[in-house]
Amino acid sequence: MRPSLLLLCSPGRALALAGLLVLPMAARADTIRVKGQTLVGTLSGISAERILFRTIYGEGTLSIAVADVEALETEGRYHVLHGDGEDSVGRIRSAGPQELVVATDDGGAERIAVSSIHSAVRSDRWDRDPLERWRAAFRYWKGSFQLGWSMKQGTGSDTSVDVALNLSRRKGPWSTFFESNYRFSVEKQQGGNGRSKLDNRVFGSLRNTYDLSERLFALASLDAEYDEVESLSLRTVPKLGMGLRLWLTEGFELSLDATPALLYQRFFGGETDDALVLGLGAVASLDLGFGSLDARADYLPSVVRWTRDYLVRTRATLSIPIFGELSFQAAVSDEYKSRPLPGNDHNRLNTSLGLGLGF
Repeated sequence: MRPSLLLLCSPGRALALAGLLVLPMAARADTIRVKGQTLVGTLSGISAERILFRTIYGEGTLSIAVADVEALETEGRYHVLHGDGEDSVGRIRSAGPQELVVATDDGGAERIAVSSIHSAVRSDRWDRDPLERWRAAFRYWKGSFQLGWSMKQGTGSDTSVDVALNLSRRKGPWSTFFESNYRFSVEKQQGGNGRSKLDNRVFGSLRNTYDLSERLFALASLDAEYDEVESLSLRTVPKLGMGLRLWLTEGFELSLDATPALLYQRFFGGETDDALVLGLGAVASLDLGFGSLDARADYLPSVVRWTRDYLVRTRATLSIPIFGELSFQAAVSDEYKSRPLPGNDHNRLNTSLGLGLGF
């Protein structure tokens, strides 16, 4: 109907006509009832703790605690991922703090414990995006690959490449974290023909935690390192102890851990050194809105000579999303040794800029 004809209608007829136009839109939408209020829009995501819902009333997505949800119905079909590897497909017909009901295509209904839900994906997105199906198969895993580089020009030139791979798995009280990093750096003096290595280092860490409560966790980890410049063929630091989450919110997490550890080192030529140390660590993760900041620090003092013999390692990474899973990465790392080998510095600071890919 043209606007000129709509103006000829009586006010009552105009309202009725507007209602008829809006009604099909509402029928195609999802609805959620929270604390007695019914909202209309689209379900964006669901987990054991939160439901993400985008309303038709404005921009942005609401993050709603599952405990506050009284009802939920979707017009579209969803793949609800839950349990160890289960997938329930259909329209969601009800939801509450304890249970979610999915109306399956065969006319049945599946009841799913909310505590077992991992996520939900719209069926149309599931069908056209193979990455979503891949993520579902490894639903409890997250990973990222980073490639960074830096170059400095002056009286000479320094060029470095930094490659990192991070993997993590969270399910129930268990969490597993794996990180690896390779850094290669060379220096060339102006007018010279030769190059000298500043870095040729490989580092890996495997860390397992078990939640004893919301804040207290048990920890077992192993670090391994190779460093050609430091004449280090192997450095390992096994740890076993406890940790505490001091700060735990939706946008910020800070945890500390304290463990006895054994610092073992083998150098080029076969010489070895080992010492009983105290492993003190801190891990922080901060959501900046425009990106995220992740940092870790380790202080490893000798139990016998803790004021004169220690190792300090820190690393921080800033991630800013660019497009999809691609992000800009800025990383800084520092390592300080109180007793370096002859000819080596106490401190070594590295920075790099590059790209990261999440999966």
